[in-house]
Amino acid sequence: MPAIREYLRRNGLKLRGSAVVDIGSWDGEASHALSIRLSPLQVRVIGNPRMTLEQFWQDRKCLAIWENG
Repeated sequence: MPAIREYLRRNGLKLRGSAVVDIGSWDGEASHALSIRLSPLQVRVIGNPRMTLEQFWQDRKCLAIWENG
């Protein structure tokens, strides 16, 4: 959620209202007009405007490696 708040702040946008909004889409359908705009597929990474949050996650994810020492 902090990344979304930062994106909104940088772009002069605010969340208003009291409705809960699903982020992204399901089966090609959005529950709200903001659903797609706030999707990790759309929100850009701070410091790298070419990369979305989804791309960042897919590129950076890894399994934890435990060493017995």
